[in-house]
Amino acid sequence: MSLLTERNRDIAGGLLLALIGAGAAARTGATLGIGSLADMGPGFFPIVLSICLSLCGLAIALPAWLARTDAGETRRIDVRALLCIALSVAVFALSVRPLGLAPASVLLVLVAGLGDVRTRIPTLALLAVGLGLLSWAIFILGLRMPLAAFNF
Repeated sequence: MSLLTERNRDIAGGLLLALIGAGAAARTGATLGIGSLADMGPGFFPIVLSICLSLCGLAIALPAWLARTDAGETRRIDVRALLCIALSVAVFALSVRPLGLAPASVLLVLVAGLGDVRTRIPTLALLAVGLGLLSWAIFILGLRMPLAAFNF
């Protein structure tokens, strides 16, 4: 099995994002009223987001499309990073109810951060605590979501 080059992945991923955005914009435009800037309809914001997604996809795909290629350009998948990120999502999902949002967010960052061997523990700890506090402030204080910050 041959690995795709980074260039080909960028082209494919960017085009996929652009197609998803265009499809979402078309579907939203066909089912919801857009309105105007002065009187926005229910479809205005989703269409703007869909167009932004399409533009981001094109911003990824076009530079890769225009770049010169090297014959042996392949990248191996970092299995450690892939496993740590997948495990961090699972740890968050399993710990958010028993521990609360803030500790689950801290665990999420700590487990995901172990995927990179260059990560320094003090930096990772500071980032984890910062994200825990930020998630508490945004989701519990700001948005008033019915989540417990701590369940100890």
